[in-house]
Amino acid sequence: MKAGGRSAAALQRMLESSSRVWRDNREATVPAEDLVPRGDRVALESGDRVPADIRILTAQSLAVDESLLTGGESHAVGKSPDTVDASLPPADRLNLLYAGSTIMSGRSTGIVVATGQHTEIGQIAETVTTSEAGKPPLVIRIAPCRRAGSECPPRHGPRAGGAR
Repeated sequence: MKAGGRSAAALQRMLESSSRVWRDNREATVPAEDLVPRGDRVALESGDRVPADIRILTAQSLAVDESLLTGGESHAVGKSPDTVDASLPPADRLNLLYAGSTIMSGRSTGIVVATGQHTEIGQIAETVTTSEAGKPPLVIRIAPCRRAGSECPPRHGPRAGGAR
């Protein structure tokens, strides 16, 4: 399986969960992969993993761990339904919950705005798997050799040909 396929599969496993939603004025529990952007209203509470990118409609003492998205230290970020400037970077959009984040405390309802590869974490995964920076150094080093159909020259430096 290619790196992109593995990353997509890992993202899918991470986001697998069920969500409480309101559809047609009825509450239902649906698999996260069946959520409908701009249609489903989701209820979340402490301990829940956020199944999609969600715009907050209501929040009571809501705090979220977004370290998966930000790559920073794990700490709770306060969230609210207050309108914010859409041009702000994702970490500063306090009225959005991001897929893969965890509700640390409080409760919230919100409307699904993106799912799967269209979420912020999905976009990060796609960027990492399609960029040179996301590839292991050995793969980057041998790519030109494989294209040319020749063997790569030996590596120069302290590790080339010497004891390891």
